[in-house]
Amino acid sequence: MDSNKPASTLRKPKKELDIVTTELKKGFEWTTKHTSLVAGIVGVLVLVGGGYAIYSTLAKSKELDLQSKYYDLEAVVNKKRADFEMAKNPPPATPDQPAPAPTAKPSGDLQKDYGDVTAQLADFAKQNPGSTAGSMAALNLASLQAEYNQTEAAITTLKSVTPPKTFLGALVQMELATQLANANNCADATAIWQQLTNAPNAQFLKGEAKLKMGLCAESQGDLTKAQSFYSEVERDYKDSAAGRSASQYLRLLAMKNEAAK
Repeated sequence: MDSNKPASTLRKPKKELDIVTTELKKGFEWTTKHTSLVAGIVGVLVLVGGGYAIYSTLAKSKELDLQSKYYDLEAVVNKKRADFEMAKNPPPATPDQPAPAPTAKPSGDLQKDYGDVTAQLADFAKQNPGSTAGSMAALNLASLQAEYNQTEAAITTLKSVTPPKTFLGALVQMELATQLANANNCADATAIWQQLTNAPNAQFLKGEAKLKMGLCAESQGDLTKAQSFYSEVERDYKDSAAGRSASQYLRLLAMKNEAAK
């Protein structure tokens, strides 16, 4: 997405245009991060019974064994995440409970912060590309890589597996499309989102997929197509987060068009 340019004059229309552009960029970043967050909680959904994709293969002992090995890796990642979160937002000390010993904050270097577990996740995904556990490993690693702005690495990771045609597989494809969009490859990203809108296992992502198609169209300067996607999402998913976001983007788009006159 193009970076924002400073206003060259103090005329109100130009200021409004800059504000709208900034807000649209924030919106795209929000939906990108939102997808990463969804991907990051897949393991939790499985543990509480929400990941039916996992349980559809529990009868297979090999898959069970792979999932057990994956959860060992996931536990390491989750512990690191929890430590970094506590370092960034330490709980306050109380008279009855002293503050915990400080932990190191993330350095910004993925390898330094997470160590060997990133390579282990990558190897696990590559060695088990057709398994549910392999897709989970790829999704977890790609989420980390995206957090550290390693977009191309995240794309490579997600492409290393063959996602199952399940809830989890839809999340893998959604994240792949998001990272492709982050790499300014809206053509391939949109093709994947379009496939997801027609996939039985991805109906829960249909609104968000169409919203992102609109955002990609907007980033490419196709405002007419963007407006069409936003309007469709607003109409068909008005009671969802995607529908509410679409309404916001339509208002911002109208302001942008007005400011450009």
